[in-house]
Amino acid sequence: MTGGALNYHDQRSVDGIIHVAAFACGPDSMTGELIERFIRREGKVPFMNVNLDEHTGEAGIVTRLEAFLDMVRWRRTAV
Repeated sequence: MTGGALNYHDQRSVDGIIHVAAFACGPDSMTGELIERFIRREGKVPFMNVNLDEHTGEAGIVTRLEAFLDMVRWRRTAV
């Protein structure tokens, strides 16, 4: 997962990266943290980390995804 995300980042073949992880999953939290640190250090590709558990509501996820996509579209037209 980490290698794939960093590959997409380096090739600039995506406009943004969304990492979806299970709340209680140790490997997901580690890979998400590594990806986020690298991407934020470079600061060139928008990144969003989404943690899901059995209590996560659909409305909150949809709102966050819509806001992220709006920001990606804005960045694409601003450049």
